Amino acid sequence: AFMAAYTDDKSSKEAQWGIGVASYFLGDYSTSMEYFGKVVENISNYDEIDLDSLQYYASLQTYYNDNAGAIDSYTVLIRKNYNTEQQYFLRGSIYAAQGMENEAVLDYEEALKTYGSEYEMYYNIYYNLHKAGFESRAVSYLRRALDVDGADNLLKGKTYYIINDYENAVKFLSKAIDEGKQEAEFYLAMTYEKLGKSEEAVSMYETYLKNYPTDAGAYNQYGMYCLNKGDYESALGYFAAGLALGDSDAKRELMFNEAVCYEYLHQYETAYDKFGEYLKAYPKDEAAKHEYDFLSTR
Repeated sequence: AFMAAYTDDKSSKEAQWGIGVASYFLGDYSTSMEYFGKVVENISNYDEIDLDSLQYYASLQTYYNDNAGAIDSYTVLIRKNYNTEQQYFLRGSIYAAQGMENEAVLDYEEALKTYGSEYEMYYNIYYNLHKAGFESRAVSYLRRALDVDGADNLLKGKTYYIINDYENAVKFLSKAIDEGKQEAEFYLAMTYEKLGKSEEAVSMYETYLKNYPTDAGAYNQYGMYCLNKGDYESALGYFAAGLALGDSDAKRELMFNEAVCYEYLHQYETAYDKFGEYLKAYPKDEAAKHEYDFLSTR
């Protein structure tokens, strides 16, 4: 329908915006960016359609790694007072990913002037700073989050796990499970692992995977638990199960750990082949290069 409107009037920014939105939610990001770009290129009065288009366009710039362009777009949105706190958070997240810690924190603090009572905002800030390698700063936001009223037991339990307060993690994660939040089982399994409670950890990992059989990251985590215990055959099975799910986010760790597992099993030829496959996908991984070179001598 929007395409028909655009065919009738190619200058219609309402039609361009509509094609952009529909394409965005269909996952056709290149088309979405093209049509939002048409609106953005001709912005004049910054009305609702102009600003909404620029918001989408900025997210697509981030998706396509045009970080400088996205920062410029978010800056314009901030200056125009359009969902300002949201733009501060999104721009701060780009700064964090670019290694610009101080700029990121300044934007995050602006975002928290509005979102300071929302526990998940602290957690999202933590995640972005942690991912960027600013661990001490990241943890400081989690500690602040614990003072927020209304945080649920799952989030509190996850927070205590991350800051290594395992006794409190058990307390709040157990409450979350009693409330029916099964995601807490995964974090409780990792907490029991840290506490050296093997039977409880195994039971909780298996319960979680039964409830969430498509969580590739959980297969990787449980596989690592088995690997660290010296149960390489079981670990290999969990890594293979995780890889079979085709999860792109978990694939890298699963591939690496699977190759390591074959090495520990003294199946050097298979391990060599697995590291070779891994390096085709991730050629800059120095640790994998080292293992690959070592295995070539075995």
